[in-house]
Amino acid sequence: IARSCGFIVPTLRRGNAFGDAPASGVKKLKIATLKGCSTKYHFVVLQDERRRVFTEDEDIFSFDNCEVLRIVVGPLDVNCYVVWDKETLSAFIVDPGGDASIVADEVKRRGLNIKYVINTHGHFDHIGANAEIKTITGAATAIHGLDAPLLQTASVQSSFFGLNVDAQPEPDVALEDGEILNAGAIEISIIHTPGHTRGGISIYLEDDGVLFTG
Repeated sequence: IARSCGFIVPTLRRGNAFGDAPASGVKKLKIATLKGCSTKYHFVVLQDERRRVFTEDEDIFSFDNCEVLRIVVGPLDVNCYVVWDKETLSAFIVDPGGDASIVADEVKRRGLNIKYVINTHGHFDHIGANAEIKTITGAATAIHGLDAPLLQTASVQSSFFGLNVDAQPEPDVALEDGEILNAGAIEISIIHTPGHTRGGISIYLEDDGVLFTG
């Protein structure tokens, strides 16, 4: 997967600063040709027949089967996403890096049932609210097995930025490349995309042609 229209999509490579984790998640995904794309969002719409243009002002996105809410969280202003099945309101959260109460309020306001908290990688700014969201929603936490050890080092990581983020609990699910999770009718495909970290993943919703790159 390469850079396309301003969306920063991780390049899959063998060997990186974090070790020699193989790029096992290489897949033939067709990136749509989009105009006016913004790097503000870390997901991209795949498939030409579903192409659309996103603007800087959008925070909620509607697709055939799901809705996606973007919330900027934490001291480093990281994108967190709440994704839910339109019919069942079964949902998952991507990268709750902080501001658990804000995310939880949005979940409650929409009556969502959160099944999973999924981390695209284990850096503190993407995992910082895992424990609080899990406590509030009862969701299972999920991260690639190679990044699971980073959950316990969140405090050390954040200290380099003059911040204090608590260590996060062990994941309920240690993800692997090719694993499939479900939230209602949403099929969540896990693609191992090492590079930024050894256990970095992308999250692919094939039915709606959406890829979260983290």
